[in-house]
Amino acid sequence: RATGTAIVAVSNRASEFRDMSMLYGGQPDIFLGIGFHPEAAGGSTEAIELAIFEQELPKAQWIAEIGLDG
Repeated sequence: RATGTAIVAVSNRASEFRDMSMLYGGQPDIFLGIGFHPEAAGGSTEAIELAIFEQELPKAQWIAEIGLDG
């Protein structure tokens, strides 16, 4: 913090973002991005991750991995 360094944290799954948010949310120098990796689409946890994504999205400072590059 003294050097002005910030952390940009990327999540690949909404459940990871939720966990990061509980640990680091509200820190002025930590920027949390919510994501949904394409490998999670169609998997057994897809519905759960999408529900968490919708719930956690308002807390996110930016959108992380969503798989548009593939």
